[in-house]
Amino acid sequence: MSIKADTCLFSGFKIWPGHGIRYVPCISVQTTRPVFSFLNSKCKNLFHQKKNPRKFNWTVVYRRVNKKGTVEEISKKRVRRTTRVQRSIVGLDIEELKKRRAEKPKERADARAAALKEVKDRKTGSKKTATHAPTKAEPSFKAQKHQGGKGKVTATSR
Repeated sequence: MSIKADTCLFSGFKIWPGHGIRYVPCISVQTTRPVFSFLNSKCKNLFHQKKNPRKFNWTVVYRRVNKKGTVEEISKKRVRRTTRVQRSIVGLDIEELKKRRAEKPKERADARAAALKEVKDRKTGSKKTATHAPTKAEPSFKAQKHQGGKGKVTATSR
């Protein structure tokens, strides 16, 4: 056995059997008018006062219009793909940068070792053979004095 529940014309709530009010408009005006069913006298009176059910926040119509209580489907967010842009670094242009990135690790290690060796040779070579002796106008680095306290270094000329 299935129980048929009617719906209230004003509020939109279900009216179970044995409950509610049925209102039949004047038959002499039109014979095809439907029978209105209301949940209670509150709904019936508001309907007769020609109130709009969309303005009462307890009605189903209001909740439907204002999207109350419905769980919306979470739409999948579109992922923005970031585009990589190659820019040149201050000391390198883009072609040089790409060439260095394309190098194999062994080649890079060999080049680094050669550069380090060259720097080391330059440092040791400058100590062994001086290119020129300091002149009177040039300050001598051997004659630098450290004046205590604040870490100032001054060069004295001979």
